[in-house]
Amino acid sequence: MQDVLSHYPKIIVIYIGINDVWHGELNPALGTSKIDYKAGLRQIVRQRQEAGARVILCTRSVVGRDAAWL
Repeated sequence: MQDVLSHYPKIIVIYIGINDVWHGELNPALGTSKIDYKAGLRQIVRQRQEAGARVILCTRSVVGRDAAWL
């Protein structure tokens, strides 16, 4: 990500794929918990917004049954 951030982009698109979260559903020891994933994503978004970038989150797959946790 540093190679992108060094150019101070005004818009950042974060594409969230199923590989980013599915491991924890099958085997928590292999994946990132929903709590940690949510905290990490929020941190990235917050830092980029504070730096003046517009952040767009995209996904083409449904994560879990209820996306409200994000």
